[in-house]
Amino acid sequence: LRAGRNRQKEQQATVARVAVGVRVMTTAGLFGTVTAVEDDQIDLEIAPGVTLTVTCDTNVEGYGE
Repeated sequence: LRAGRNRQKEQQATVARVAVGVRVMTTAGLFGTVTAVEDDQIDLEIAPGVTLTVTCDTNVEGYGE
């Protein structure tokens, strides 16, 4: 149980750092740039003109510039 709670805290901290313009990678291996952040959804532009909406439950990691 403790390991699960630690992972959940880490994920919440990562989602809190996600902001518009940040490049991220989802656990599914999709790379994209955050275009919008709402309460429980993140919009990613994965190609010019192609936007993908994912829930905040989806694990995302900062990827850099």
